[in-house]
Amino acid sequence: MKPRRNTEHVTFELINDLDDLTDQALYLNDLNPHGLSKELVLAGWQHNSKLEIMFDKAEQRSEELSRNYELLDTWKRRGDELLYSMIPKTVADRLSKTKSSLSTCEAFEAVSILFCELVGLLSSTVKETMVVVETMNAVFSCFDALMDRFNVYKVETVGQIYMVASGAPERTEMHAQNIAELALAMLESIRDIKTPDDHEVEIRIGVHSGPAVAGVVGIKVPRYCFFGDTVNTASRMQSTSEPGKINITDSMHTLLPPDKFITESRGTVNLKGKGETPAYWLVGMKG
Repeated sequence: MKPRRNTEHVTFELINDLDDLTDQALYLNDLNPHGLSKELVLAGWQHNSKLEIMFDKAEQRSEELSRNYELLDTWKRRGDELLYSMIPKTVADRLSKTKSSLSTCEAFEAVSILFCELVGLLSSTVKETMVVVETMNAVFSCFDALMDRFNVYKVETVGQIYMVASGAPERTEMHAQNIAELALAMLESIRDIKTPDDHEVEIRIGVHSGPAVAGVVGIKVPRYCFFGDTVNTASRMQSTSEPGKINITDSMHTLLPPDKFITESRGTVNLKGKGETPAYWLVGMKG
């Protein structure tokens, strides 16, 4: 008769993973090698490891997406700032919505256009050209700082000529006064500016008021441009002006309150395509 073997059975609470094993102060070797506990624990550990890896990757992707979104937002702001520097914000917003430059074209019944030219800045050598460019930058930067003060819009600079408009794209009945005040401020602002070789800077200004058409021109480099006889007349008033003076047309003159602005008649000037035209000097402001 064979002797009877006594077999002890050790029973554990349900163990699902390594954390449960640690809580009961056990090791894998303590588990029944013939049961499924060890396999369940190992399977659970592997599953948790995969989940942790997946979570880490998802977290990395989330952080990367967040960084890309911030970068995209930064570039969008820079793009908007660049666009707003080329065309007015209201026009740029309309262009963004419609995607058509035709939607930006408008006819304005009354605007005032100013042309200002730096005079006497001639260059024949590279050194003199650098002096001219440096002087132009100083003067035009000074003019740029005046734009927001008078509710006007800087249209463009071409060479030594600076063009400004009021009454478009934001309509205002004060367009003539805005431009008149700006013109006087431009003359005042350059008094302390000198060329690097210590010469005084001189400008001549011409202004005209009347109807005009404005809209965005160009695709790669869009610009807000003005068209019409008012633009041409303002340009010719500038070319027939004199250094240090503001030459205005009769239509501009009639829009300026006589109790606010000082003007002097200069007789007539011969404008191309118009013949002899009444003109005035804008001298200053009263009070």
